[in-house]
Amino acid sequence: MPWDLAPQYDITMEGWKRVRDEAIAKNESSAMWAALELLIPSDVAELHLTPVNDALVVHDQLALESLTGSLQTIPGSSTRARLAFHPSLPSIAEMACQTNPAPILELIWAEEAKAREESKRGGTDKDWDTRIPIETSPRYEYDCYLRWRNRCMSFSASGAGTVP
Repeated sequence: MPWDLAPQYDITMEGWKRVRDEAIAKNESSAMWAALELLIPSDVAELHLTPVNDALVVHDQLALESLTGSLQTIPGSSTRARLAFHPSLPSIAEMACQTNPAPILELIWAEEAKAREESKRGGTDKDWDTRIPIETSPRYEYDCYLRWRNRCMSFSASGAGTVP
């Protein structure tokens, strides 16, 4: 890189550092990724982890607006793809869920049905050391379900996420 571009590079890196310092919680990030990957086709927008975690590269602004039901302009450069990052990303995921909740509800219902079945009959898990599948008891599966459900409930009760 030529020395005359070093000041601009430093400014850009400082900007990315500020964005990285404002990282969202892991459970919010996980929910956001699940919703966006399920509802937004990759030719419209894609999630990336670089240069910061949870960056959305928007390829088709108009298609994204139709999928989210919003005319919100995604902040970013004027290049062919625009970057959006938190705090706007969770709201983009929430708008997509509100516009088209059926796939998210189907995913939740499928996870609930699987958890109910495993709570009745047991399931399988992987051994930590060997990574070999092992049979689990119905009680173990029910305890796992309760821990997962309590995390989800505390997440939505904390105001960190909303149920569409």
